Amino acid sequence: MATTQLSSHSPLPVLAQLYNESGLKDASAGGLMPSQAHEGVVDLVEELMTMELSLREGELVADVLICVLRQAEKDLCISLSEKLARAENAPLRLLMYVANEAIDIARPVLRNSPVFALRI
Repeated sequence: MATTQLSSHSPLPVLAQLYNESGLKDASAGGLMPSQAHEGVVDLVEELMTMELSLREGELVADVLICVLRQAEKDLCISLSEKLARAENAPLRLLMYVANEAIDIARPVLRNSPVFALRI
């Protein structure tokens, strides 16, 4: 049986902290993420985007961040989109999710992400 190797700096502790700070465990009843969590969440996402992630880790990060975006208020989604737009290693599935959100949220990723840059 093959084992999956994590990158030298595993995103798992950061994802656990993100899960706790974002209020996802408390938002399962359908509520929005508390606004006081916004700054901490943005900082944690920025930390995640500086890590060198394996494909599997990137998918895990995408899963968690999509859950965060679904629970977040619009201003946090825009802030996260701005951070993701500058990340060279953001998971493609996450960027596609953001790109399909409302234009205010999608705009930073669509305009600035290297993934969506026009190559001529």
